Amino acid sequence: MADPSRIFHGIPAWDWLLFAYLLYRGLLAIKGGAAGLGKLALIPLVFTVWVWMPLWLDGKAGILTAAIWAVAAGTWLALGLRIAGRTEIMVDREKHTLTLPGSPLILILVLMTFVSQYWIDFAQTRAAADRHGIDNVYILADAAVSGAVAGVLAGRFLGHWRRYRHDDADPPD
Repeated sequence: MADPSRIFHGIPAWDWLLFAYLLYRGLLAIKGGAAGLGKLALIPLVFTVWVWMPLWLDGKAGILTAAIWAVAAGTWLALGLRIAGRTEIMVDREKHTLTLPGSPLILILVLMTFVSQYWIDFAQTRAAADRHGIDNVYILADAAVSGAVAGVLAGRFLGHWRRYRHDDADPPD
């Protein structure tokens, strides 16, 4: 049986820093407030880089992984657009900001991504320690989860950007 204390063993320091930053942003999002479009775009971008960097550096990403990620991201993008469309926002053209209500969405997605990525890393490490080959199912599941998260966040950003651009800050009826 694997030692549960080893779950967090071997996580690079930059992952912890990135997790801390995303956790901080998630906690801030619960309160709501004003943010520029650049800040809103940063979270989907950071999530995408956070997920893909280890896959590319370790040579685990292949065409199937990319395809599953893209399908999940495209599918869940619609949910992000819907969330943005139903969110009451205020546009401040002078400050170039959007004021958003508080939401736990970012925090939930950060935690979901962190847990899924490190469960997969732990499972891979355990399989290697037990001298069993790792099934690509773990990597493909990670691609599906991270694609879904990136899709929701990107859709949310695109929906807010579209409303900012068209100055349509009132939610649809």
